[in-house]
Amino acid sequence: MRSFGEIAATLDQAGTTEALPFMPEMASLCGRKFTVRHRLEKTCVEGYGARLLPHTVTLEGVYCDGSAHDGCQRSCPLLWKEAWLKTAGAAPLVCEPAPSVAGKPAPALRTKNDETHYHCQSTELGRATHYLLPVSFRRCASEWRAGNVPFRTALAYIWTPLVVKLKTKLLGRRSVQPVGDSRKTPTEAL
Repeated sequence: MRSFGEIAATLDQAGTTEALPFMPEMASLCGRKFTVRHRLEKTCVEGYGARLLPHTVTLEGVYCDGSAHDGCQRSCPLLWKEAWLKTAGAAPLVCEPAPSVAGKPAPALRTKNDETHYHCQSTELGRATHYLLPVSFRRCASEWRAGNVPFRTALAYIWTPLVVKLKTKLLGRRSVQPVGDSRKTPTEAL
């Protein structure tokens, strides 16, 4: 993990990199070593569906404790932009507060957008991600390139929706939707 000063140099005035906020809960982790858990290429965002999230990883055992967000207890996995990280072989880092970086004021690590809406990675994820077509080669290849799935599985990600779409067009919706033998859904008092 880079030092706070190095991370602050990558942040805009809103305290974000590629629209993903660096949160106050993350500052205490700078300069420490962690293992990358997953390289994210896409994610599902509530209200948006599947979205692209490039240059981002999650770290093993690193979750938001909500301490800067009025004790939020969602325990979201913290998302880390690759610009905030260093490889394990790099020189040891010292975590220091950064009142200013290269002569400019340190970015504000805000916690609220207004009195009723929090500002965190969870609430800003829609802005930090990009639209992803429901069936696209990029959607499937990204998981394979990131090393999250084997090539055969990535092909299945493309092939399966394609077969379903073809069967629906040629044979109708009933060919791909499960159909039971009852005329009415049975009910039971518990």
